[in-house]
Amino acid sequence: MNIDISENDSSIIKPEIHVNPDLPHEVKARVQNLFEANYVNAVKPPEPATENIFKLTLIDEKPFFCSPRRLSYHEKAELRTTLDNLMSKKVIRESTSEYASPIVLTKKKNGETRMCVDYRTLNKVTARDNFPLPLIEDQLDLLTGKKYFTTLDLKDGFYHVRMHENSVKYTSFVTPLVRDTGNYLRTSSIPRILAGNKVKIITDCQALNLTLLKKETNPRIARWVLEMQNYDYVLEHRPGSRMQHVDALSRQITVVEDNTFDRNLALCQSEDQNIASIRNELEHSEQKLFEMRNGLVYRKHCGQVLFYVPIALEPSVMHKYHNEMGHVGIEKTVRNIMSSYWFPEIKTKVKNHIKNCLKCVAFTPDSRRSQGSLHSIPKGDAPFSTLHVDHLALTSRSNSSAKHYIFLVVDAFTKHVKLYATKTTNAAEVIKNLKTYFEY
Repeated sequence: MNIDISENDSSIIKPEIHVNPDLPHEVKARVQNLFEANYVNAVKPPEPATENIFKLTLIDEKPFFCSPRRLSYHEKAELRTTLDNLMSKKVIRESTSEYASPIVLTKKKNGETRMCVDYRTLNKVTARDNFPLPLIEDQLDLLTGKKYFTTLDLKDGFYHVRMHENSVKYTSFVTPLVRDTGNYLRTSSIPRILAGNKVKIITDCQALNLTLLKKETNPRIARWVLEMQNYDYVLEHRPGSRMQHVDALSRQITVVEDNTFDRNLALCQSEDQNIASIRNELEHSEQKLFEMRNGLVYRKHCGQVLFYVPIALEPSVMHKYHNEMGHVGIEKTVRNIMSSYWFPEIKTKVKNHIKNCLKCVAFTPDSRRSQGSLHSIPKGDAPFSTLHVDHLALTSRSNSSAKHYIFLVVDAFTKHVKLYATKTTNAAEVIKNLKTYFEY
């Protein structure tokens, strides 16, 4: 049984249920009635009957902040639509939390874009919720004798779990659209905000507080004191240990971890000049051959998007897919690489890599025609059965009329040798000498 819900309007739901046509009509009618009564026409309660509020417990309460990843022009438009949709449904809200995780855009099977939040930094400092899972054997025993099984896939199921109010601040995320919409406070607008308002300035710089209390200061500081007297403010000192949430907004926390192969590729791509120029173009317009996802450049090829390998790591990619994968040939190495990666002139570079691979040179058999083995000629069982003939040339040829060759005849059975001096090696002189040999 499959259930499809098409939602063209928030107030109109058109149910469509597919029941096995082989079932009796009474069963299908009963399923249809149950579906409409308990699902389609059911009244949504103001509060869920069973409410599970999710609460996060952090091992380390130190605030963390991750910079947003760069997105292409097309991705920014899709992200803006997704955020507006979530805001209208009140799934997300604006936040001023000192915690911030970056987002990642991924493709669904139908080609649409899904926004995910990269909570890896949050997961590292979150205490594990150790809850005993039921034994799979017991669950299988409960299915004994059952005939009908149902699988449910909740729409936007991730957003159905309510977060504890004290844990909401940990789940905040940041996007590059903040800069585009102007939500960042500009320095030039600060005087207009402070004018006419009483404000409190909290700082962890005790030297500033003590300097302003001095009666005699240098002229440079005195000018700043006179400028600040135009505003109604109170200066309060707070130790640095209590100002970590402020530091997180101005300092980027670097998490040191082992770099994987793909991570190294991503880092080196930002340093490649050719890729950097393509990335800058993709931020303002789309291209036919390239695409940018989460700040990384990909090459479009035969309906796929392949990671653009920076030139510095091309040898590493070829080593991984040739040397570490059985020293396969050129075509198979190129095919394996292009299952995930791409770089210019890939076939030519792979060919040169394999040509200079020491193992391939040492263990690859020679593809040229091999030389045949020598086989001894049977000597026969009587004289004159087998004769070996050859010509030997003399090195000195001062006299043109002299004989410069020796015609050699050897009887294989008796080992008898006969030599004849000849002027040439042509067939007529060979036949003449052989006739002489047999007459002898």
